[in-house]
Amino acid sequence: MNMWSRAVLWLCVAGRIGLGCVFVVAAIQKLYQPYDFLSKVYEYSLFTPLMGLAVAAAIPWIELVVGVALICDFLTRGALVAASALLGVFTALKVSLLWRGLPVTCGCLGSMSASEVSVVEVLWTAGMLVGTLALGWNDHARATRQEATPLTRQACEDGGTRRISAPGPC
Repeated sequence: MNMWSRAVLWLCVAGRIGLGCVFVVAAIQKLYQPYDFLSKVYEYSLFTPLMGLAVAAAIPWIELVVGVALICDFLTRGALVAASALLGVFTALKVSLLWRGLPVTCGCLGSMSASEVSVVEVLWTAGMLVGTLALGWNDHARATRQEATPLTRQACEDGGTRRISAPGPC
């Protein structure tokens, strides 16, 4: 592994752990103050009372599971897909708030996020989405490279089967 590959690997590990920490902190804030988060969900004016309650009950737990999975490098691809889906929905909801002109605070980090949703908030969430997609692409590319690694000459001599991607005869 060359120096560039190592740097990218460590950058991706740091990004994955950082993203996981953001999700865990967001989840803990919402779980610590569930009624505040429920009121934020209702302020978005998109959900019926029962649907808003279900969303407010489910989102913090989903964020917690996704965050812990990213930090622990457990089911990373699934966690990155879930994180991308969450961030995509959050970005769309923030754009919806701006489009409709509703003066709502984000509620993403509970009481830690006290400012109204703005273009900067939308760009921040969209940037996190792009970063998550980049982490997923890198994870997929790394796994694909590992699967396509040709067998060694020793494995060929020991009777191993030749992979299609392996150059030269076995």
